[in-house]
Amino acid sequence: MKTSSKFVSLVLVALMASTSAGYVGAAFADASKAPAYATQRQLLRMSDEAAMAVKEAHAARIALFDNDTTVAKSEVDKAIATLAKAEATLKDKLIPDIAVKDSKPMYLPFDTNMALAESYTVTPEIKVVLDKATGLFQVGTPNEAVDVLREAGIEVQISTAMLPWEASQAHLKEAAKLIGEAKYHEANVALKAFEDSVVVRSFGIKEIPAQG
Repeated sequence: MKTSSKFVSLVLVALMASTSAGYVGAAFADASKAPAYATQRQLLRMSDEAAMAVKEAHAARIALFDNDTTVAKSEVDKAIATLAKAEATLKDKLIPDIAVKDSKPMYLPFDTNMALAESYTVTPEIKVVLDKATGLFQVGTPNEAVDVLREAGIEVQISTAMLPWEASQAHLKEAAKLIGEAKYHEANVALKAFEDSVVVRSFGIKEIPAQG
């Protein structure tokens, strides 16, 4: 999911609290406190490869449930190859775990969602700003849209789903190894561990963690 195109399925005039891809996120960041990590003004750059690997790994689990081990092996192999492609831009996209002090860049963001704070009241003046920002999102200029919101002081929360880079690769390779050994139950456990390794972190538009 690229920030330049389908960055967010977003209706800014509505209150939205759900995270993307079915994952449950952490509580919104406390806007009254300065973040204890480096930030950037632009939105996070997403990894299309990580998003695809998540889908392929899930397809492998479904195939195992259906006793289709050939498809399961194929999907796991595809997920490993897909994630390997992410390495080309890895240094530009990894971020630390903002919930852990002094965390090193280790998470690869792949999906994101935005929402107004639940207590926010949309006045006619604010709606003008939201309409302008929504238009900028729709024409593929999300960073400009966020600047409009930021400068207007509108509290928007961003929730981002991320893969732990090293651990996610290890889970996929373990699953492939176990499928090759016909240990299908254990392979499913490894794939579940891959899915469970996804974390969602939430932050305000003034607290976007720095990438790279």
